[in-house]
Amino acid sequence: ATVRQGNSGGPLLTTDGRVYGVVFAKSLDDPDTGYALTADEVRDDVTQGRTATQRVDTESCAL
Repeated sequence: ATVRQGNSGGPLLTTDGRVYGVVFAKSLDDPDTGYALTADEVRDDVTQGRTATQRVDTESCAL
């Protein structure tokens, strides 16, 4: 899948439209490489985030 700047946090979809994971970065060296975490890897964080009320720091971006 093509990953463009600004796609971070967006879904990585399967060919039939199901969410496979969450995009978090694209390679700075290879335009054909992007990075994502699978839905299984982020499931617990998503569950916690649904009820979270405390703000958290997003920390720094790679760029």
